[in-house]
Amino acid sequence: MSFQSLPALLIGKHDAQTHKACIDKWLEKHETCPLCRRDAKDPVMGEMKKYPLDVAAQIRGCRFIVLKGWQNEEYLRHFHEVRAAELIAAALESHASNAKVVAACCAAIFVIAFSSKETQELLSSLGVCERVVQTMGTHGEDLEVQARGCGAIYALSLSNKQTQLQLCGAKAPAACLKAMYRYMDNPSTALSAAEAFMSLSCDNKLGQDLLGSGEGVEIELGGKGACELLADLVGRYENDRDVMYAGLDAAMKLAIDNPENRLRFGAAGMCRKVMDAFGQYQDDEIFLLVRTGEVVK
Repeated sequence: MSFQSLPALLIGKHDAQTHKACIDKWLEKHETCPLCRRDAKDPVMGEMKKYPLDVAAQIRGCRFIVLKGWQNEEYLRHFHEVRAAELIAAALESHASNAKVVAACCAAIFVIAFSSKETQELLSSLGVCERVVQTMGTHGEDLEVQARGCGAIYALSLSNKQTQLQLCGAKAPAACLKAMYRYMDNPSTALSAAEAFMSLSCDNKLGQDLLGSGEGVEIELGGKGACELLADLVGRYENDRDVMYAGLDAAMKLAIDNPENRLRFGAAGMCRKVMDAFGQYQDDEIFLLVRTGEVVK
C-alpha cells in the first residue's frame, strides 16, 4: 500500500501534514494511518471493527456497506475480505435494543446477502436469521425496522432452501405477516413484506403453508394469512405498479402446487383482482413475467 492508494477520506485529512515518502515507508509495514491510526485500507469499516460498542461507528459502517456494496462486485469482495458479515452479526447482537442500529444492520444484510449463496449461508451460520426475526419482534412499532427486516429476510432466503428453512424455524413468516398487516398503508413496507413472502415460499412447501395459514399470528391478524393480505394489498395498490408486481409475484409463489393456498386466494377474491391487474398492465412486458395464472387454476 502507498500514499496514493489511501482512501480519499484520509488523503484529504492528512495530505499537508506528513511527507508522502514517510507515509509510504510506514505503510510498507503497517495497515493503519500513521497519524490517526485509523484503518488505512478502509477507515469506515476499520472503525466499525475497532469500536463495536459505538453506535455511530456501527451505523456508519452499515451505511457504507449499503452505499458502496449494492451490485458492486469489487466492494463486495472487499467486504468479504474484511469480514463484514461478522461485523454486522456482532452489531446486530450487541445493539439489539437500538432500533437505528438494527435497521442499519438489516439494510446491510440485504446488500451482502443478495450477492451470493455463500454469503447467505455465512450470515445464517452466524445466527443472523434468528436475530433479524427477534429484533423485528422487539421493535414491532418501528416502521423502518419492519421494512428493513423484511428486506433482510427476502435477501437471506432468496433461492436458498437451507436459509429458507432456517428462517421458517425462526418464525420469519409470522414476523413478515405482522409487518404487512400493521403497515399495509406504507408502500415500502408492504412491498418489502410481499418480497419476503415470495422468497420464503419459492419452492418451499413449509414456507407456503406457514404463510398461507398465518400460523402463530392468526388471532392478531383476525384469521388472515398471506393469501388474504395479498388480496388486500393488490386491491389497495392497484395503481402502484411496483407494489402490485411484488404482490402478484408473491401470490404466484404461494399458489404453485399448493391447493390450500389456491382455495384461500379464491375465497379472498384474488382471481378477479389478478385478471383486473393484467388488464391494467397488459402493455408492461416486465409485469407480464409474473405467471399468476397459477393462482386461478
